[in-house]
Amino acid sequence: PTATLTHTPQPTTTQTATPPSSPTTTETPLPMLRITAQSTNLRSGPGAIYPSIGILLQGEIVTIVARNQDSSCYNIMLADGQTVGWVAASVSDSVAGDSLLNISIALTIPARPTNTPTNTPIPATATPVPAQPNPNPNPNPTTAPATPVPTKTPCSDPYC
Repeated sequence: PTATLTHTPQPTTTQTATPPSSPTTTETPLPMLRITAQSTNLRSGPGAIYPSIGILLQGEIVTIVARNQDSSCYNIMLADGQTVGWVAASVSDSVAGDSLLNISIALTIPARPTNTPTNTPIPATATPVPAQPNPNPNPNPTTAPATPVPTKTPCSDPYC
């Protein structure tokens, strides 16, 4: 018998591309604010010069969206997820130790309202009527009483 050589293939390493792992993003919840005043205005802008668009009551919890430059007001969103307005920082406090220091400054602040002149009607006033002269109680013409004419009396004084 004769031996025959057969070639046996050797295993090779093949690299398979693995998709990169996607980073896991954990959304940081927005800080919450509790209204501490008995009631306060929800305004269209940061400050008392802006019109009130609603009332917030003591104990209400709202979400802070942003703040103004000096942190005196917060731009907030109500629990309905739609109503957005501004509330004074002085009538509110953070909830559960939420840090109010890292809140972003609002990118846009509503323009300050301007006083638009309105036509104010002039109140009606009574037009004065000239007084009528009193009629003469005696319709018949009268003659004036005669004025006595002084008579000359002799003067005994040398300087008269």
